[in-house]
Amino acid sequence: MRGLLGLVLLLATQTAQPILLTDVARQLTADDLGQIEALSKGLGRGQPWLLRGSAIGMRRRWQVRAYLPPISNGNGVRRGETIGMQVDLPEDLRQRKAWGYAVSSSYYSAFAQIALPGRSLDDVRDDRDLTLPFLVSDEFSDDELRSIVGFIRAEAAKWTERDLPIEIISRSSIRPRGFPIVHVVLLNESVGHHLELSRDGDGWSLVEHYTSFF
Repeated sequence: MRGLLGLVLLLATQTAQPILLTDVARQLTADDLGQIEALSKGLGRGQPWLLRGSAIGMRRRWQVRAYLPPISNGNGVRRGETIGMQVDLPEDLRQRKAWGYAVSSSYYSAFAQIALPGRSLDDVRDDRDLTLPFLVSDEFSDDELRSIVGFIRAEAAKWTERDLPIEIISRSSIRPRGFPIVHVVLLNESVGHHLELSRDGDGWSLVEHYTSFF
């Protein structure tokens, strides 16, 4: 009986490993994950549920975006915050890395997530999954986000040649013609597809599409 109780307590204290996306995140060791979790909890934010990483500076620095536990999860829209961590890789990769908080303010952002029909929000399968959470700049209601995401998932492949996950949704500046624009970035590896949308009745229409390198 005592052994069973101990097992229950052990399972209760164990935390699930976050979802690891991108090559950098998949190379993280147990020690890396422990440091990242400690940094997150050091801000009072809890354990991240998803990590995405990139390598910069001749690939000698790793940066990781940590998606923190959701703040809200209603109306089909999950919302939360991200924080960034970074590490300069030691010359000898067998040495312990020393993680710290990312310097760039772009890593400290709000995110939202909208599942595909029949899929759980936790069912994120790979780096190109359309269920990936996306960054949100500026204020959007749940209805607006659902409407924008629905339009992108239905129409964007016409301009990008394939379905791509949303990376960022933000409000663009006011155009000379006087109407506000919603700016959506879809990421295909290192190429960003920028879609500028305007309201068209109850829906949306494409104003401009261009690409850039990330």
